[in-house]
Amino acid sequence: TQRDVEQRLLDRCALAWGQSVRHVWDRGYAGSPWVQAAITATVRFVVRWKKGNKLLDNWGEARKAWEIARGKRSIEYRMLRDPRTKQLIKVGVVVIPVTLVGHPQPLWLVVARLGGGREPWYLLTNDPIHTLADAWAVVLSYARRWQIEEIWRASKSELAFESPRVEDFSVRQKLLLVASLAY
Repeated sequence: TQRDVEQRLLDRCALAWGQSVRHVWDRGYAGSPWVQAAITATVRFVVRWKKGNKLLDNWGEARKAWEIARGKRSIEYRMLRDPRTKQLIKVGVVVIPVTLVGHPQPLWLVVARLGGGREPWYLLTNDPIHTLADAWAVVLSYARRWQIEEIWRASKSELAFESPRVEDFSVRQKLLLVASLAY
């Protein structure tokens, strides 16, 4: 199944890089099973949590992410460039310690409020947040994800990488080298 393949890839990444990289996932991975798999694999991660998914707050009450963040003021603001519109926007950040329902591992919900009627980013991470710099590192790593997505989209459409039928690593490496020259 797709979940089995994803689990094997996660295990390979954990074995190869361990704690030296921060894995960044979008809302497609925002669920307790995947987060528990990442915790079990002992990898650092940031996942954009769905605002309606539940977490345990400080009092051990299961509430939706937006309910946990409601009423909490941003602790700092920065001007960041919106990766889609390329405009500077004022972003506020809130950090809330949480846990998964049924799992005792401490996690942090970093809420990036983008302003201008945009939906906030609810970023769940297992990286300890002790300073504002730690919180901003989580927000900036998620923001960087969009640029990587654009590169993948361009590679798929412009370089015909949508579905290369290449399994052998050496052949795949040659294909990537030729594509890099073309790019």
